[in-house]
Amino acid sequence: MKKIIKSMFIVLMIFMLVSPICFAANKDDKVDLKEQVKKEDGSLFEKIIAECIGGLAQTVFDFTTR
Repeated sequence: MKKIIKSMFIVLMIFMLVSPICFAANKDDKVDLKEQVKKEDGSLFEKIIAECIGGLAQTVFDFTTR
């Protein structure tokens, strides 16, 4: 029973690691998180925090889709 669970876990992990490569957006599609944050409503503090988090998210997105 433990071998089956371990095998299923390993297969699931491999799928999760490969999925950003397989299902990523096309290279022609540009995702600019800063522009998206600027379009959203919110206070100045919320926008500053969102831009900081968006910069990190953009870096991770670029890293995983290349």
